Amino acid sequence: SFLKPVTRNGLHETTPPIAKQPDNFGPPNETNLRLLLAEEDVIWVDTPELVGVASSAARLAPLIGIDMEWSSIGDWLDPSLALLQLATPSQVFLVDLTEGAIRDAVGQLLRLIL
Repeated sequence: SFLKPVTRNGLHETTPPIAKQPDNFGPPNETNLRLLLAEEDVIWVDTPELVGVASSAARLAPLIGIDMEWSSIGDWLDPSLALLQLATPSQVFLVDLTEGAIRDAVGQLLRLIL
């Protein structure tokens, strides 16, 4: 018949052996992982003043990228927002959302970008 059950022995008989290949895990091109910005253009944001800098950059940028990271440290059933990553063509802002002192400023930033 067209469909035959495959037994373990039958599978080994019909499957060609796989040649052992070296593990070359990584990007095909080394430039794929390079950040095209200078280190000083990646800014850790943990004060209201730096949230203001991020807001100004977002307001002036022709486009922005946003990513958010969640933390489940403590109670994994109730994760909390921990990091906002905001990218413009010329800067990246890593906003520490666990810093309580910037909560109001971050709220204004989120209203601006969302």
